Amino acid sequence: MQRKLTVIFSADVVGYSTLMERDEAATLERLKTNRKSIFDPCVAAHGGRMVKLMGDGALVEFGSVVSAINCAHEIQEATETDHSAPETDRIRYRIGITLGEVIVEGEDIYGDGVNMAARLQTLAPRGGVAVSRAVRDQVLGKVAIDFDDLGEHSVRNIERPIQVFAMRMATTNTPQSPSTQQKPQLSICVLPFSNMRGTRSRNISATASPRTSSPISPRSLRCGSRLATRLSPSRASTSMPHRSRSNSR
Repeated sequence: MQRKLTVIFSADVVGYSTLMERDEAATLERLKTNRKSIFDPCVAAHGGRMVKLMGDGALVEFGSVVSAINCAHEIQEATETDHSAPETDRIRYRIGITLGEVIVEGEDIYGDGVNMAARLQTLAPRGGVAVSRAVRDQVLGKVAIDFDDLGEHSVRNIERPIQVFAMRMATTNTPQSPSTQQKPQLSICVLPFSNMRGTRSRNISATASPRTSSPISPRSLRCGSRLATRLSPSRASTSMPHRSRSNSR
């Protein structure tokens, strides 16, 4: 019995049964076109070996984790930009990738690694890629792709929970979340006041009145300023605080 360590890549078409129920002939033609123009060329370009096709699914193996990740990314990006069919009829994949030991039987492979790749594929988002922790750790710092931690998942036919990471696919015109949007700056308007009690107190009286002849409008503030002051004409040339004659003695 021959065993080997390999990268297992499992892919499946999203909503394939619904697409086939809607239009069998057109769906099959779109799938064949996608495989011929996108899927198969990407696998070959990155050194992958097509183990077998299973209807709308495919099992592929790679000798390199980096190659498998780059292949999956290219397939999903190219498929997403293919607008040859209406949005509801488009071919999209879910892909799962793991690193594990398999049993080789002729041209086929078997083992826990194959099962795990298939389970990861079901956990992948629509048009996305889910990978095991071993795969994520192997490609850190080697590919310009980020991953989101989806936590541990218990899956069928695998006793231990598996840590799942989702490849962060590039998107265009993505709106900023509220936390990342620039917050508007607040402006404070400070008006000079006259002390109407005639006392020596340096505190502003509750009966003080503003020394302005007109209210401050929003247009009088400089855009983006945090503090704006409005001085009376007699004090426009200085920013020193006013001191009454009684306090200067």
